[in-house]
Amino acid sequence: MNLAATQWRAGFNGVYGLDYTAIITIAQALHIATDRTFFEKLKVFEKAVLEQICEKQKSETCDPVKCKFEYGEYFEWACENCRDNVWLKKTK
Repeated sequence: MNLAATQWRAGFNGVYGLDYTAIITIAQALHIATDRTFFEKLKVFEKAVLEQICEKQKSETCDPVKCKFEYGEYFEWACENCRDNVWLKKTK
């Protein structure tokens, strides 16, 4: 059972971390000690998942139509790949 699957914080640039308040509440409800070891393990897990997400995003190609739909016509900068592509075009 994955009770904390929806407890990621996200913004325009995607997922950036776990909602620790929610994770603590879930852990306490399950009688899991929220001690130093718990947070050390949680931090290692969080970092590993964020690194995987970052690598996946870097390998994906951008679809301008999808980006305009997801972010809005004037917010392509919110997509990291679009932002990088625009920057690369400006530097050429």
